[in-house]
Amino acid sequence: KLESSYYINKLGLLDSISTFSKNSEKQFTIFKYLPDAFIVVSTGFNTYSKYLFNSKMQTIQENLYNYNNELISKICFYYDDLGRVIKKEKYQNNLFVERTDYTYPSSNSNEFKTLKHYDDKNELKYEMRRTYKNNSEIITSFKNEKQTSEILFSLNKLGEGEIISKNKDGNISLIEVINLIEK
Repeated sequence: KLESSYYINKLGLLDSISTFSKNSEKQFTIFKYLPDAFIVVSTGFNTYSKYLFNSKMQTIQENLYNYNNELISKICFYYDDLGRVIKKEKYQNNLFVERTDYTYPSSNSNEFKTLKHYDDKNELKYEMRRTYKNNSEIITSFKNEKQTSEILFSLNKLGEGEIISKNKDGNISLIEVINLIEK
């Protein structure tokens, strides 16, 4: 089992997350807020992330640094006129390595319809498609136009419910039950 506790600061923002697993030490993730960015530091890793905002408070760049403050990688985010992410580009050592493109079903939707991931040679590596059926959200993954997995989300408005993952043959590989517990 995995247990996570979320701590909120005086401003109502996420301050930190502590995660405990039977097989590992407690992990902490700490959030530091700045006027034009925020920083995320997690124990157990020798890196930290800095998220830079534009004037609309949208993340336009995610920088990953080592503890010597050396830039390891960056991800650039691009938005449409409605404020939705339409493209992400990742760079390592200032070299382009991958891109992800998003489409949306309509102008009033904030959830992607398709996600297509390309490598540095502009070759499609995989695709994800979102559909809905019987009050469940379904995300189906494809590689070379062949289905590789399917995830069914049956969650209520509070985020409680279950998530069922199926492999390429349609066999269930994981069932995750989510319950909120207030302490």
